[in-house]
Amino acid sequence: MHGTIPIAAGLSSSSALVVACGLAHLALADVELPRLELAELLAGAERYVGTLGGGMDQATTLLARAGHALHIDFFPLRARPVPVPTAAGFVVAHSLEPAEKSGRVRGLYNQRVVECRLACALLARRTGVAATRLGDFPDRAALLADLARLLPETEVPASALPELLGLTPDEVRVSVLGEATLAAPGRFALQRGDLAALGDLMNASHRSCAEDYDVSTPALDHLAALARAHGALGGRLTGAGFGGAIVALVERDRVAALIAALDRHFYAARGGRRDLRLPVEPRGGATVARME
Repeated sequence: MHGTIPIAAGLSSSSALVVACGLAHLALADVELPRLELAELLAGAERYVGTLGGGMDQATTLLARAGHALHIDFFPLRARPVPVPTAAGFVVAHSLEPAEKSGRVRGLYNQRVVECRLACALLARRTGVAATRLGDFPDRAALLADLARLLPETEVPASALPELLGLTPDEVRVSVLGEATLAAPGRFALQRGDLAALGDLMNASHRSCAEDYDVSTPALDHLAALARAHGALGGRLTGAGFGGAIVALVERDRVAALIAALDRHFYAARGGRRDLRLPVEPRGGATVARME
């Protein structure tokens, strides 16, 4: 096994490893599974290490198409490729803080998952919808707009907010609703080649992760702000947060200038390593090569 990205950079290396092992074992057994089915199976496999991860990373690793982004839906898993305009460039930059979601921040990461489930249970009770997940709500945009009425600061049922979590009503995580409303506009922005609109959506997503979901860090905030100040149209943390990396959207002909600016204003004072920021582009998903 070999990899070239920094360890614990929040760039889905654990998911890539799980997918690689799954594909290798299937190839050795001469068994084929539909990739959508395999993505769901392998998402569950990662939870055996104790991290309540989702399925986006595995789906992307298996279903990615060169030159495209993926609009991913769940319950059931669906993935729609969306062409990325040739004018778009992307830069990934490490904050130098390790995102150890199977280590020191696993409890914080898992807590967010539990809080989201509690938020769904509370919203289902208040709206009268038999929902166990966000996808069960028929109109998430309307639900988001009505949260002030649906989640008052009192009358929270003890059954929905166990005391052992120490949660107060304003800490019930509903930011994932806001994130869900950004996905479709992001797809439409890509389809019409509106990089400025896509950048604005990425910035809004970072604010949501930092202020509502509380998974950003000062280093990630600083790095995203630096990227925006030096030519990036948008920048947000990527991965689970609590450290790791950002991804910045920039016009393709300004990629080198953005990297140079990050080197001057962020990395030069932190050791000057050049393997912590890199231009990236959408490529195809995982494949199996047989060596004769």
